[in-house]
Amino acid sequence: MDRKTILYKAKENVDLIAGHLFSQGIRENNRFFIGNVAGKKGRSLAIELTGDKKGLWHDFATNDGGDIISLWSEARNLNLKSEFSTVLKEISDFIGLKDLSLNKTQQSWIYYDKDNKPLVRVQRYDNGGNKSFSPYDYKQNKFGFPSLRPLYNLPLIDKAEKVIFVEGEKCAEAITKQGYCGSTAMGGANTKIDKTDWSPLVGKKVLIWPDNDKAGINYANKVYSHLKSLNIDVIILELPKDKSNKWDCADAVEDGFDINNFIESECAMADTIEPKELIIKDWNINQYKGNIKETDFLVQDSFPLGVVSMLAAVGDTGKSMILLDLALKIATGQKGKCFGNTVKEKGTVVIFTAEDEKNEIQRRLNKLDPKDYRFLYPDKLIIIPLQNVLGAFPIIVENRGELYESEQFKKIKEQLLEIEDLKLIVFDPLSSFVHGDITFSSSASAYLMNSLSLLATKSKASVIITHHLRKTNGDIEGVDEIRDSIRGSSALVNGVRYAYAFWPLKMSKQREFFKSKEDSFIANSLYNGAVVKANTKVDREINTYFRNQSNGLLEVVGKKNNTAFNIEGKEELLLNEISRLINEGVEIKFSGKNGIYEIRDNFCDELKNISRRNVRAVVSSLMEKDKLRKNSDGAFYINEVSDGFLFEGINNDC
Repeated sequence: MDRKTILYKAKENVDLIAGHLFSQGIRENNRFFIGNVAGKKGRSLAIELTGDKKGLWHDFATNDGGDIISLWSEARNLNLKSEFSTVLKEISDFIGLKDLSLNKTQQSWIYYDKDNKPLVRVQRYDNGGNKSFSPYDYKQNKFGFPSLRPLYNLPLIDKAEKVIFVEGEKCAEAITKQGYCGSTAMGGANTKIDKTDWSPLVGKKVLIWPDNDKAGINYANKVYSHLKSLNIDVIILELPKDKSNKWDCADAVEDGFDINNFIESECAMADTIEPKELIIKDWNINQYKGNIKETDFLVQDSFPLGVVSMLAAVGDTGKSMILLDLALKIATGQKGKCFGNTVKEKGTVVIFTAEDEKNEIQRRLNKLDPKDYRFLYPDKLIIIPLQNVLGAFPIIVENRGELYESEQFKKIKEQLLEIEDLKLIVFDPLSSFVHGDITFSSSASAYLMNSLSLLATKSKASVIITHHLRKTNGDIEGVDEIRDSIRGSSALVNGVRYAYAFWPLKMSKQREFFKSKEDSFIANSLYNGAVVKANTKVDREINTYFRNQSNGLLEVVGKKNNTAFNIEGKEELLLNEISRLINEGVEIKFSGKNGIYEIRDNFCDELKNISRRNVRAVVSSLMEKDKLRKNSDGAFYINEVSDGFLFEGINNDC
């Protein structure tokens, strides 16, 4: 039975399918409503139940949508590309169809837990040369992937010191038979990295053996980056140059390839520091004396070196002008400030600008540097107006569902890495360097951020990308709201280490500012600016910026403490209240019946009148600082050891 037949029958049963997938949903008139594809209560996602659009769905919060088949895959957390047959079979079984036309099983693999108890069986099929697979979850007693997928060969991983990570169970078995511990992730190269439980690899040395093709290399790079983020010791084995396309470790076994020599020599090359024997008592508290290596910043407490940062703002804010000013200071070594803080580094800057042509850039430089200091350092400031050269090039491209770095970017990256004192690389704006929609494609966003992160790490320069904010009305109370206003999927925002944003002041606040200065009012000239995301301690002060009318540059004119809700000033107060209520047996969650705002009447007087937006802003800040955490049920608990002090939950300072 083909896709068209199943889709036709599924549309006929859209009422049943919607109710089956989303028990919390409601039907009104000709639509079925639910909060999101995860089944949360709400009305953001609508499913059409009648008419020409019957079976179509649309999530107004994320702008995602599609037919009933794609809805099933999203709700069941299945990858529609790699697990298409599974999706069709589940729909077919639910609505009572038979004969999905899956051919005979080619191979079957069982994933066990570390105690050798079966977790999942994966059956692979061969549909006329098109391979597919269907998993069966033993714990849930049903077809489908578990919510968190185990690694293959867990019993052996538990005992091994070294794990060879490959693509596919066949390769994992082949390398295991050679005396190594082979493993792989369920779902193949197209599966999302975060669907797998990687924790069994902590403390192991992991060697990734990629398949010898673009998809294999891309997959290896994604796994490598993820394992690195988990502080796992990992390398990618560099395959011999003379091997054929798609050559993998199973082929190596068949060819009689010297696997032992290959693996050991690759490990020897990767281990630049000779491993030492672990002496437990050597690591007493005296190891933690002395100075801590501080973060190296390009701009003090705002933009660090060696990572990817984002500069986000609404249109016509002047992001490009600000970055030109920063570039001039770095290239010429002029003392000064940008983003309210001191510029720390001197060196070479490379700016790729896709929207501004050569003459416009020259006009801006003349305004910013009227004394022509830049010409004393001709090789330090490199600005490429892509309109005048080759047009904007894509950093990543997609071909038949596969993501990989473009050939143009690879060549450009090679040139960048040859610059010895490179301090700053700018891509302005980000959207021009991606051929496709990164706004809602989490896989493309994640792959893009991974490519830029590797560039930042290898060059040790700060990579800054410019991006857009959704329009605001100026009535912003906390940086968490601005962070949520950055356009794009969560993978895009999560992929950057730091993000700085500019947003306009509310018009009444702008008038109030000019009145206090006794200056003539200039509309749309005042902005707030702050770090809205950071992985380490930085300056989170909200600055007020005024647009210099002579050169268009935003300049700091004051702090926003007197015009905005003081989040940090309420943190300890709210934390004590949360701790007290938890000790009294009150369950507190972010939202809903037991939401932090909904139970505000239990707070002390100083917090009872706090707005929903403000209380959530304080909670978000506490969670970001790891003072407040959620358990598996979504209820808050206090991280008792945080910032060097213990929250006992019995004090009420109100």
